[in-house]
Amino acid sequence: MVHFYDSAKNLAELAQHTLNSALCVARLAQSLQILPLSRQLTNLAGNLWNSSLQNKRAERNEMLLLHEFHKKKFVLPDKENNFAKKRQQRDSAGLDDADEPDQGTTGPRRGKAQYSGGLVLEPKAGLYDDFVIMLDFNSLYPSIIQEHNICFTTVERPNENDIAKIANEAELLAQTQLPDGTTEEGTLPQVLRRLVESRKTVKMAMKSERDPKKLQMLEIRQKAIKLTANSMYGCLGFSNSRFYAKPLAALITAKGREALQTTIAAPGLVVFSSLLIAVCCCYCYCCCC
Repeated sequence: MVHFYDSAKNLAELAQHTLNSALCVARLAQSLQILPLSRQLTNLAGNLWNSSLQNKRAERNEMLLLHEFHKKKFVLPDKENNFAKKRQQRDSAGLDDADEPDQGTTGPRRGKAQYSGGLVLEPKAGLYDDFVIMLDFNSLYPSIIQEHNICFTTVERPNENDIAKIANEAELLAQTQLPDGTTEEGTLPQVLRRLVESRKTVKMAMKSERDPKKLQMLEIRQKAIKLTANSMYGCLGFSNSRFYAKPLAALITAKGREALQTTIAAPGLVVFSSLLIAVCCCYCYCCCC
């Protein structure tokens, strides 16, 4: 950098490089529609625009749920910090400071129930000259939450102290009970249902819109709604989230794996080979007779 100040010519080159860098950032932001998209995300969640620009998805989801529970007159607990969580886990295990496990060691934490994520199988490489069908689930996790009425207020689940003593995922799921059909719809399914219906309305409006600028605005809005709905599951499995609920997250992913496996084994679907199973879709090879 110092040599740029040796002459007026070099200083002009430095100014040009700085201008080019700023223009590249501006063009990239314009191409990705960062400002309008982040503004729509902020309007949906009710958080600070600056947080959306910093891609703080967990904070967006947290603020959205905080607003919803506040409307329903719920009193929510304060966000628990990591130090308090560790102390609670230590107390529930009957350990004092001297007996506390070393936090710097690698491997799974003792007393923590681990749960599986989405179903992902390795693809079968090869040349397929007939048909490859992609079966894509429409918003898999949000659909599962709505279908099974999964919410903090509806699902019977073990508390934090009991979770620390659970050894495996099967035991965790066994102690997590889905609500019956008579249970009132929870807040989380209501939020997702509203988002899904809102996106359908926007997409219907896009079909009849002819103004390119308005069409672009509608596209940004439906994308923001989709991103918000699909990221709601993440706050359940994120340990630093205010709404962290491992039993709910494990239950949702288990239902997702079950849906994918059921699809492959569905009667009437002639599938000779399953090429790839991803989190929310599967690719199937069907032989043409």
